[in-house]
Amino acid sequence: MKNNKIKAVAVLALAGVMLAQPISTMAASFSDVRSDNWAFPHISKLADLRVISGYTDGTFKPKRSVSYLEIMQLLKGIQSPSAQDETRAISKFGQVSDKYKVPGWARSAICCALERGVITEENLKAAFEKGYITNTPKAHQYPSRELIMVYYAKALGIEAKKNITNIAVNDINAIGNTPKALTGDVDIKGLYAGIIEAGVFHAKGDDGFFNPQQPLHRDQMATITNLSYDYKNKAKQTKDYEGEVYFNEEVNGTPTFALKGKDGKATAFVLGSDTKVTLNGKAGTAKDITVGAKVKVSAYASTTGIASLHAVKVDIVSNDVVGTGVVRSTVKDGITVDYVTKKDATVDSKFKADYTTTFKFDKDTKVKSLGKAIKADDIRSTDMVIFKARNSVLTEVEVYPQSGVASGEFVNFDYGSRFGGDATLYLKLADGKTYTFKVQDNRVRDDLYEKTKGLNKGYPLTIKTSYQNVVSATDTQEDLTGLFVDAWTYSYGESRIKIKNEKGEREFMLKDKITFKDPSSPNGRTLSVSDLISAMRSIGRPEYVEVKLHLTGGKVDGVTVVRRLIEKNVVYSISTVKKIDDVEQGSRWAYNAWEGYSAYKVDYNGSSTHMNVKLPGRFQIKKEFDSALASYGNQGRLALCFDLYDEGGKYSLGNVRINGPYLKDTPIFPLNTLAWN
Repeated sequence: MKNNKIKAVAVLALAGVMLAQPISTMAASFSDVRSDNWAFPHISKLADLRVISGYTDGTFKPKRSVSYLEIMQLLKGIQSPSAQDETRAISKFGQVSDKYKVPGWARSAICCALERGVITEENLKAAFEKGYITNTPKAHQYPSRELIMVYYAKALGIEAKKNITNIAVNDINAIGNTPKALTGDVDIKGLYAGIIEAGVFHAKGDDGFFNPQQPLHRDQMATITNLSYDYKNKAKQTKDYEGEVYFNEEVNGTPTFALKGKDGKATAFVLGSDTKVTLNGKAGTAKDITVGAKVKVSAYASTTGIASLHAVKVDIVSNDVVGTGVVRSTVKDGITVDYVTKKDATVDSKFKADYTTTFKFDKDTKVKSLGKAIKADDIRSTDMVIFKARNSVLTEVEVYPQSGVASGEFVNFDYGSRFGGDATLYLKLADGKTYTFKVQDNRVRDDLYEKTKGLNKGYPLTIKTSYQNVVSATDTQEDLTGLFVDAWTYSYGESRIKIKNEKGEREFMLKDKITFKDPSSPNGRTLSVSDLISAMRSIGRPEYVEVKLHLTGGKVDGVTVVRRLIEKNVVYSISTVKKIDDVEQGSRWAYNAWEGYSAYKVDYNGSSTHMNVKLPGRFQIKKEFDSALASYGNQGRLALCFDLYDEGGKYSLGNVRINGPYLKDTPIFPLNTLAWN
């Protein structure tokens, strides 16, 4: 008897056999299932196909209840996973199955159910806690008809119906009480209506009752399983497609779209009332199928004559579009663009668009042209654009005019090869981003090479552009001030000068002839590099000389001696320091302070001049030092420290700072850009 019980559990082990196979002419028979039994055709058919079997005593035991694991084995057969699918499911969910002590013979079925979404781990856990995961279930350990119905509906891909008027059982109000831990968050009555419509369950149930919490008998199990196979085989055979949407319009009033697959082939689809559209796993509409969207489609052959396929399911993986193209025209609140979605696409005479779409702007659209923010209305037809869009609304647009000018900081120039490939210029523009520009013309390439040779990173450079291509570069002129460090000539002839300022030590290439100005020759004189080096070294200690360099195209063609340091670290004792807002309310001096700085008035112990130079009576300092200056213990313990410079007989202060408790060589600055007082 014990052996018979074990065999009864294993009766469904062959449920993977497909019912599409021909039925044997020798129909199986069981001593307890008469040919006039309502379930006989279903039992006989499944037995012939070895989907189910009876017991060793020749009986089928039609009124015996069906276990949870047997149901899972049957559902696996209905879904007919391939060997590869089973292997993947076991690899993914084998540990989950083992965690809830699923016996070996049912392990594959449980893993496949988890993989296909028929059940979740939460559902399996709830079944385990109910005692369903067993080879020998007791009377209270069989799943209910309602739970089994939910699992069959999920396995068949049947969705819940909003209209449930086809449910004709007398106990409809008793439906839907199975814990969500077992079913998941589903509309149970809606699923019941859906599976009735599919012809798998009967609208009137069993003699007018569904009996949702009663177990399912073996004859009922055979019936719904056979009808499930019928439903599956009758359903239109669908094929899956995947690609990027390049067309989406109504044709003769019918929503139609087309996609390009990975193989480049185009496929067209029509949408119908039965088409289910999802966007990132949530319900969507046909409007979400935008050009450039990446989609997965299930479809069957269409007879509309508009397109060859009818889409039953469209899963929009992403409708975010990133494109590069040319503005065909401007429209109200938008632009029409001919574009491609290929990364790093180039717009030139050979450019060929894959798509043409009209995109809209909204209040949050960010538009920039060559690194500068512009209005959407400033975009013109023939402009090149690199854009991002979602649901056909532009989120970001980078504009490259057909004829433009870009000014920024030099980053790098890659000359490329004379034998192939464009040169590349990297330029940091006003928005702080580094942009890439191509140089296709050899003349421009050589000119840029000469202009950028020896050019320091960060040096300003202006270029004329056609889209992302450089058509010319302009020598940028710039003045830089700093302490002279040294100047020299390499053995191979290149000469350089080094200065030190707030950005650290920096080197620049010297041109062959330099205009030199100092107090003795304020109008300037032209010197060779060797004469310039001699002149600079004759002035005094290099680190005591402040110079202004004039650069053209990154190379020094002018040197002006601004001033010479004659005294370093001069110190004057301070008697009091007071915040101007506290002692001179409404004073214009307080309003001159920079953002993040505070204005102060200062008095000294003794003289307030040095070498006929008046010491600062007012200054500004970062607000973070306010508490240190306000400290009572600091009064009388502060000192002004500075360097004294000679500007051709006129003296000036430099490197002005304040020292004291919590203040060590802290820089201070004038409130007036022209003078301290």
